[in-house]
Amino acid sequence: MDHKLRILVRLDIDRNSAVLAVTGCLTTESYRALLPVIRRANALVDGVAVIVDLRNAIHVDAAAAEALNDSIRLEHHHHELGAVTLQLPDMYPACGLLASLPPVPRLIAAS
Repeated sequence: MDHKLRILVRLDIDRNSAVLAVTGCLTTESYRALLPVIRRANALVDGVAVIVDLRNAIHVDAAAAEALNDSIRLEHHHHELGAVTLQLPDMYPACGLLASLPPVPRLIAAS
């Protein structure tokens, strides 16, 4: 199974926010690759709010979304990471290769 993480980083013209638009697959293996991108986006401009938008992802693993949320909280607490918001889909889309499985309801709250 080929799960690729695709991320587009958009920095607002007013430099108040950076949006990381994820359109690939977020899995328990790939979510870690988002953390350095989040740190870099946060460092672009002092005080920028980072928004990780997973609403258009092809595939979101529930365990990966939870692990990403936990990692962001830890980074914020221990490494002075600025404001990071996760935008999650109402239902986690299943992998296209596993299309016979229904989408999984979101269990964690967006931060």
